[in-house]
Amino acid sequence: MIELHPNTEVDHSCPICNTDLPVEDWHIPGMRMVAELLCPECDCRFFGDLPVGHGLVYPALVHAETGEVYQEVENNWFANWLEESYADRKHEQVPINKETEHDISKPIVLNCLDGLYGHSLLKLLNAQYYLDKKPNYDLIILIPSNLKWLVPEGVAGVWSFDIPLSRAREWNDWISQEVKSFLKQFDQVWGSVAFSHPHPEDYDITRYTDIQSFPLDSWSEMTPTVTYIWRDDRLWAPSRHSSQTSKKACGTIYWAAEKLGINLRKGKQRRNVVRLAKNLKSAFPRIEFTVAGLGQPGGLPDFITDARTTSFDNNTEQKLCDKYSESHVVIGIHGSNMLLPSAHAGSVVELVPPKRWGNMTQDLLFGHGTGNRESIYSYRHVPRSTAPKEVAIIVRSLLEKRPQNTLHMAQKWTCHESIDYKEHRSRWKQVD
Repeated sequence: MIELHPNTEVDHSCPICNTDLPVEDWHIPGMRMVAELLCPECDCRFFGDLPVGHGLVYPALVHAETGEVYQEVENNWFANWLEESYADRKHEQVPINKETEHDISKPIVLNCLDGLYGHSLLKLLNAQYYLDKKPNYDLIILIPSNLKWLVPEGVAGVWSFDIPLSRAREWNDWISQEVKSFLKQFDQVWGSVAFSHPHPEDYDITRYTDIQSFPLDSWSEMTPTVTYIWRDDRLWAPSRHSSQTSKKACGTIYWAAEKLGINLRKGKQRRNVVRLAKNLKSAFPRIEFTVAGLGQPGGLPDFITDARTTSFDNNTEQKLCDKYSESHVVIGIHGSNMLLPSAHAGSVVELVPPKRWGNMTQDLLFGHGTGNRESIYSYRHVPRSTAPKEVAIIVRSLLEKRPQNTLHMAQKWTCHESIDYKEHRSRWKQVD
């Protein structure tokens, strides 16, 4: 964590004369946490990112008068968002529900506001560290209202903002004043570093959803269960932008159909999912195959459970997490839609679009205590262009072979300090 008040911890130098910039104030005008800085040499005023969230890796400065943005990492989206939000600076009241769970004396602010759902959720996972490792401090969480149901027990306060995620990107001075007016009563205030991708050892998803992850020890005893995570806006279907081959072969057809209001790519995704389900059902007649996620229900065979929904609320989200926790394997296109499924399911097969390979693993929540080899085995990444038959082969191998792999790779069978020979002997069974 960093100190916000009275001594704001940040280290910026003037981009014009390279003089160290002393801090005059700090602000939280939305998703960003910034220091107000004044150069003692050239008298230029700046706002600079505090070392929290994406500001840790993409710190930027904005000139208070000109709006010009200076960045350490070139061509980064975080600096672009700063330029856009500062240029459209607002002072507008927004609805906030403020809840205080217990008395506050040493506040730590965890700012989970963000323009993207996945970013907000990932920042929230930092909460457990402070609850467990900093019990003498009082954690206050700023969060979009649609994620409030995930706030773990033990926090001192929750401020839920009833605004669209897109508005969390805004620079809103009213929000900054509202937060400061509350925090100014305390002699000292801290901010969570809010890692954009907290370490798996620092969180347990059960603390957030109140739902246990898939019981890996019961893998072979449970009915084979597979869930496909559906999205209407990111499809298991060719893209006219994916390659020259796809452009020539089918891109023109898909483009022309979309111009006529016909989305052939959604139909292609539906056919791919059905073919996958049929392949798996032929191998596992008792399989429970579910399609879940954001989409209009309907149009699937009866042997597929259609759990798609056109809108999410807390109850719907929790029911879906229950389904993920019952799933040996979840399958889906790369994106924030895979965060909660990957946290609860036994394993993952992710379909990666061509332009997303550089973001691989950013959308997955790895199981608590999962070793490197177990992770490689359980979290599979394949190109989005992979055919349903090939995906089915991968899923089948997970369903059939994971227990055998665990015997070879799990820590209790590979670490000298953890081997339990008595447990090893208890596994003897009569040969059929």
